[in-house]
Amino acid sequence: MGGQAPIASSLAELAAWPLRDGAIDETLAAWLADRALAHATDPVVRAVLQTIVRDETEHAELAWATVQWALETGGDEVHHALRAVLDGRVPPAARDVPWTAGLAAHGLPDPAEEQARARACIE
Repeated sequence: MGGQAPIASSLAELAAWPLRDGAIDETLAAWLADRALAHATDPVVRAVLQTIVRDETEHAELAWATVQWALETGGDEVHHALRAVLDGRVPPAARDVPWTAGLAAHGLPDPAEEQARARACIE
């Protein structure tokens, strides 16, 4: 898997990766897809978004379970590593794309609204 599967040298380092890339990012992806689903009216888009919400939620649940296990097992070192991840977390940048209200029906939310949702989710 090359650089896609980093090798951790400690439990603290191992715990930080699923927190950042799994728990936070997958939770955010599931939440944003769910919000897009709430506005989508195209049946094909709705079906795809439902699959995305389900899959991303499952990924997030596994990541959160891994983080919980690491916290219970690793003590203060893991706690400090996870706190450092959370303290440095910022929402992704807003997409800079031309947007019209009709795009929401096809699962593409207003970039400003999506940015506000992402910020709320991260907080």
